[in-house]
Amino acid sequence: MFYQYANRLAHQCFLKGINNKSSILVFLYFLNSDDMLGPMSEAEWRGASRLIHAVLSLPPNLEGHGVFDVFLDVRLLQDAAQQPSTAKCPEVTRIDEPVRTRPSRSTSVAGPMGLE
Repeated sequence: MFYQYANRLAHQCFLKGINNKSSILVFLYFLNSDDMLGPMSEAEWRGASRLIHAVLSLPPNLEGHGVFDVFLDVRLLQDAAQQPSTAKCPEVTRIDEPVRTRPSRSTSVAGPMGLE
């Protein structure tokens, strides 16, 4: 029933817990999204999250495991998209020389054991 949520948590556990890799999992919840048939408010999303945690026997807070909830109001995105941008785009510099994708024969590269 909550396959996607559980699958993401499993990947976080695999990376952080089992393989000791630095990893953060962010669940991004959109608020006030008229085109989706889901929760509209942060309170509704938190209620859905509590239900998922209860069904999967998870603790209420997973921040200690690198799992965070972020709530983004879609109206802020819509307002920002309607306003003209004042930011300048950076200038693009053309590179006339070809970019090397591998070292030349005269360049030595250390292998996995420091051997050439």
